[in-house]
Amino acid sequence: MIAEYFIYRRKGDKEPFISLGEMPQYRLRPKQKFTGKKLKIEVIRRLSGVEIEQTATTPQINAYIEANIYDTDRWPEYRKLYRQVAGEVETVADIFTLQYILVAELEDQTRTGRDCQEQPTDPQDERLIHLIRCELMGEPLEMYKTMINPIIALKKRFV
Repeated sequence: MIAEYFIYRRKGDKEPFISLGEMPQYRLRPKQKFTGKKLKIEVIRRLSGVEIEQTATTPQINAYIEANIYDTDRWPEYRKLYRQVAGEVETVADIFTLQYILVAELEDQTRTGRDCQEQPTDPQDERLIHLIRCELMGEPLEMYKTMINPIIALKKRFV
């Protein structure tokens, strides 16, 4: 069986993005606005108006919270505001660049499960796509989630 996959690179990502069809160059997706220490800094700013430097370490931020907010009457308000700010999202654009089309020669039947039952190879199977990604990254696997690797050969066709 022959299957074609479109191999893209997402800006800022090392792993290839594999698609069965062509994709638009840009894709919008939601992203958490604040996470980690930036989330805590933003909650402190909104709660008390104190501007903590972005260069502050997580232990320094935690020490500030423990000294000024924890075990005070502002703690419940901090927790409520923390959940609210953590839920804020912004829309970001992922930029995809088509690198090449991958022509995959696959076995017609895929063996899965403990008893190696054969079933028709499905080019859309997430396990197969993961096995292909591993091959492309130079880390081939014999098996993934009970699927024995059905890849015979991979050829890159540059466009």
